[in-house]
Amino acid sequence: MVAVAEHYRPPPESDLEAGVYRVVGQDDDRVTLLRVGDAAERRAVTGEVVSVSHEELAGFDLVREPSSGLAGFVGNVVQGLVWTFKGVFHR
Repeated sequence: MVAVAEHYRPPPESDLEAGVYRVVGQDDDRVTLLRVGDAAERRAVTGEVVSVSHEELAGFDLVREPSSGLAGFVGNVVQGLVWTFKGVFHR
């Protein structure tokens, strides 16, 4: 059974772009996936949504959620500090 928020990588022979896809929905026939990682399994913001059959998804590899790496972590910290200062000094 497929669960929302699981992550999959399509097989090399797939027509889909290489990368990591998160399950964002499903019905009886199809699974909807959002590409959230590149071929090197690094976090990517793509907005690419695809739909595959349950049979096609069975050929995908279950993988872990892609990481944003150190640069992504530092960027998130800096962005959080900026919003904190804006909130404090914009009163």
